[in-house]
Amino acid sequence: MYYPCSAGLHAVAGESKIGRAEDHSGKEEMKKCQACLKGLEIETPVGRREICPFCGSDLHCCLNCVHYYIGAYNDCWEPQAERVIEKERSNFCDFFVFRDAETNGKGKVSGESKKLKIESLFKTG
Repeated sequence: MYYPCSAGLHAVAGESKIGRAEDHSGKEEMKKCQACLKGLEIETPVGRREICPFCGSDLHCCLNCVHYYIGAYNDCWEPQAERVIEKERSNFCDFFVFRDAETNGKGKVSGESKKLKIESLFKTG
């Protein structure tokens, strides 16, 4: 769920203000390249010129961003972001936050991941 902040950034539950998704142990969650779907062990924030070490695709692109959502205005949940036509190419967006590996390509958390999180909440012992 998104909560608007005065700085124009959005915070996601479980995500710190600087775009680093953390679990309760304080470790960063695994990131995933949108092109080859391989897991990446990278530090966030991601620079504009960084590329995937496996396939060479741009990492600082709309398809790797938490704000990317098909069907939203300009396919982006961030209302102040400028329009980007080539979603798979590197861009200068200041609102870019790298999405976690558990989200699918449409900007939604996968059903299996949701189920595991819910089960972990009610786990006994």
